[in-house]
Amino acid sequence: MDKVLFPLVLIGESNELVLYEVVTDGSVNRHDVETVVKLSLKTNQPKIEVTMCPDEESNYTPEEKATYQKIKDYVKDKYGVNVHISYIAQVKRMCGLDMGENYNKSKKEKPEVKQCPQEKVEYIKDALRYFNLI
Repeated sequence: MDKVLFPLVLIGESNELVLYEVVTDGSVNRHDVETVVKLSLKTNQPKIEVTMCPDEESNYTPEEKATYQKIKDYVKDKYGVNVHISYIAQVKRMCGLDMGENYNKSKKEKPEVKQCPQEKVEYIKDALRYFNLI
C-alpha cells in the first residue's frame, strides 16, 4: 500500500507537531512527534554595543577600504574627470586585482562594453596607487 507522509503544525495549548500518515485507501493515521521550536520577535531585541579603544601604546589604525565611490571621488577631486565604475572594474582587472562577483550582469548575449579611454586608465591607476592597491 502506498503511503504519503506530510507534517502539519497544530497551534494549540501545547503547540505540538503532528505527522499524519495518509494511506491511499483514505485512512489516516496520527503520529505525535516531539520537536523544539524557537520563536522570536525581531523588534525590540536587546543589542550589545562594543566600542574598541586601543591603548596609547598600540599603533593600530583601521584600514581604509578603497570603495568604487572613493576611487571615483579621488579622480574627480584630483583631475576633475568623472569615471564610470565599469572603467574602474576594467582597470582593476588589467592590474590583476581581486574582483567581487558582478550581480548586475547583462542578460544580453553580447553586451556592449565600452572600453576605458587610456587617459582615464592612468587616472584610475593613480587612484589605485593612492589607496595602496597596486
